[in-house]
Parts: sequence; structure tokens; C-alpha cells
Amino acid sequence: MGPGPGEVIGEVPGHRVRANSVGWLRTWLKLTDDDKNAVHMVLTACRMWRFELTGEHTSKTAAARWALGREPSLTAVDLALLARATSHPRPIAPHDVEDVLRRVLRDLDGDAPD
Repeated sequence: MGPGPGEVIGEVPGHRVRANSVGWLRTWLKLTDDDKNAVHMVLTACRMWRFELTGEHTSKTAAARWALGREPSLTAVDLALLARATSHPRPIAPHDVEDVLRRVLRDLDGDAPD
């Protein structure tokens, strides 16, 4: 009902999207041991990464598969995808969550803070 989102919400400048993404990634680096939200953090980081590099806004699953194609060593991405597909997901180790967040930060912000 009413006008579509593109008619109501103007284009968001890339630098604002990037700044928001970097802010969340840096916040999540302090929460890598949050088992309840690990899957969300990992998959959303994949979406941020793909959007930054390709301009494509995709599903979390598509972004995670893209991320694995780019960086197959990211164990947390495999585990996050598995968690979406099963009712008995395996926990994701904090250092594996951190690896994803730091990898994405390198492309979005040029570095990954210690």
C-alpha cells in the first residue's frame, strides 16, 4: 500500500553504510563469545562484506556462500550455514567468529583493530 521503498527512502551514501557496518563489526569484536548471537554476527558480517565489495544486497545464506568462495578458511561461516540448516547447531568458537569479523574489517576499514 502506498509508494515503494525506493520512492520514500532516498539512496544511502556508501560511506554511511560502510561506517555503520564498521561500527557493528568493532562492537561485535568485543562479543565474540556470545554463543546466542554468533550465527547472526557471522552471517551479517558476510552480508556487509559482499555489499561493500559488490554492491549486492543478498540473503545471509548467499552472502555466506560468497564469503566462503572468497575465503574458504573461515570456519565460522561453514558453522553458521550449518546452524541455519539444522536444529542442532555446533557452537562457533570465539576465535573463529573473530577471524570473520577481522577479515571483513580489513576490506571495509583497511584494518582490523587489536
